[in-house]
Amino acid sequence: TTDVAATGMLGSKGDYFWSGYFCTYYIVDPKENLITVFMSQRFPYTDFYREKMRQLVYQAIID
Repeated sequence: TTDVAATGMLGSKGDYFWSGYFCTYYIVDPKENLITVFMSQRFPYTDFYREKMRQLVYQAIID
């Protein structure tokens, strides 16, 4: 991510992520020293789980 505000998602500049076909998902955020992996077998694909996981993970970070 180069512009966090433009994504509309929680995160840090420099993070990267990937969504898979069956709603698998990972985030790597070097700034927060964070790696997250979410595995599922959900078809059809929906952004709901990706958005919810990202929200829960970033809200749990304590500075």
